[in-house]
Amino acid sequence: MASSVKTAYWWSVHIILAVLIMHQIRPIDLVDKLFTKASSIKTAYYYKQLGGFYQRQATQFSQPVSLFVGDSLVQGWHTNNIASNAVNFGIGKDTIKGLTKRLPAYMKQANVQQVIVLIGINDLLNQSSNATIQRQISQLAHQLDTGTPIYWLGVLPVANRVPADKIIALNRLIEQTCTQLRACHYMHPSNELSEPDFSLKSHFHVGDGLHLNSHGYQVLSHQLKDLLLKNIAGKGLHYAK
Repeated sequence: MASSVKTAYWWSVHIILAVLIMHQIRPIDLVDKLFTKASSIKTAYYYKQLGGFYQRQATQFSQPVSLFVGDSLVQGWHTNNIASNAVNFGIGKDTIKGLTKRLPAYMKQANVQQVIVLIGINDLLNQSSNATIQRQISQLAHQLDTGTPIYWLGVLPVANRVPADKIIALNRLIEQTCTQLRACHYMHPSNELSEPDFSLKSHFHVGDGLHLNSHGYQVLSHQLKDLLLKNIAGKGLHYAK
């Protein structure tokens, strides 16, 4: 019995190796693909679970809220530094398409008084085409255009992750789209965050060239707070000092 198992194992290993050689696939590449697939499944499960939690929370809004939505740059943001009624529904790795799908469950809640949006860097990191991004920005705008005040933040600069011209082009599209909505205010990234070439300054990120550290968030929060206080839509809400 043991001999039969060993023989079957021997043949299985060699058949797999033969297939890999025929298709010019290195074993290490196969392992990498398997781990990548497993990681994607885990991420999808996490995204679905967290999205479900947020949807249930949204039905419980009993007071006016300032809703923050977006990706990990939002999720890692202590938004109560900006507004005491802030609710943070950021999800790491989220994309324009992902946010568009989950947004309606939040926007229909009567106590959402204003929405702050920061999304798009993952689409660029995933190398989505310009046509795809344009279409998805349009679809997101349709979901946002309910008459609720929107503060749409431009995609922040990064360091050595995405060409600056792609971020600049996306922000130009976001700004143009925002002007077509009923109550949308666009906020361009603060010049304080970026180098002359529009890359994120090293002392404003955690070391990965992408995610803001506490100093970076201080700059972002200060800029947004100033914008909120300047607009009529912000009156009556309580902002942190």
